Amino acid sequence: MSVFAASCGASKICAIESNVSLCSLAKRVLSLNGVDGAKVIRDYSFNYRPEDGDLADIVVSEILDCCAFGEGVIPTFLDAHLRLATNMARFIPANVTLYATLVESPTIYLSHAFTSPSGKEYRSEYVRTSDGREYSLVGLAAPSKL
Repeated sequence: MSVFAASCGASKICAIESNVSLCSLAKRVLSLNGVDGAKVIRDYSFNYRPEDGDLADIVVSEILDCCAFGEGVIPTFLDAHLRLATNMARFIPANVTLYATLVESPTIYLSHAFTSPSGKEYRSEYVRTSDGREYSLVGLAAPSKL
């Protein structure tokens, strides 16, 4: 992404990567592509402290995972908005669309519940059936393994 930023005319480039191997690879790729002066920092963006007034106009990230909420996406982008970017900065990606399908499954429901040795049932307050009923663990077979 830093090479692309350079090819688009970015005057300053700061790449932040927490993974040691990927950080080394980024340095090598920048060098092989003749991108001089790009700053490559091996750390988490939370730990990075920009020099006075050295805030980003554009923040490009590949932190998104398959569901958009893993890998600390929300706290990372919020921190970047508050500390690392100008008020008018553009973020890429700027939004995400999530799709969901509702599923009712005793097997999935049971994976969010357990019975203590005393016989008390515990289950997540967020898992319910469509009609509000709760499944009982008594009399239901254990979930099968795939």
